[in-house]
Amino acid sequence: MKQHSIPGFAILLIILIAGCSKSPTIEGEWANENGSTMEFKQDGAVVLGQEETEMNNEGTYHWSGDTLIVSSTPDTPEGMYNSFTFLQAGDSLHLLEMRLHREGQEAAISGHELAARLGKETSELAFVRTSGEKE
Repeated sequence: MKQHSIPGFAILLIILIAGCSKSPTIEGEWANENGSTMEFKQDGAVVLGQEETEMNNEGTYHWSGDTLIVSSTPDTPEGMYNSFTFLQAGDSLHLLEMRLHREGQEAAISGHELAARLGKETSELAFVRTSGEKE
């Protein structure tokens, strides 16, 4: 008769669950081919910028399921801001949607549609990690 080790099985199960529940690592600097940059902080803050300019905007980020939502801080008294939804695949962030939040209205555009309107490939809108912990 074969004996089963319940304590050994329990330890293995805990290790597997802990490994599966790891949140994606996002902290660090990211950039896309258009020169847009994002620097993710550990506290949920993000700095949105453009290479070769001193322009930047602060914002926040959070996870919703398997997607990352980045929101710029409202920069007008009317509270206008933009939000971006990304899917993380290792060290790449793929734009799924951009939302424009304006007083009394909201508009959304998919990453594919935005790329087409800009005359670009969707890959040009993807961000890649330039510093921080690599996946």
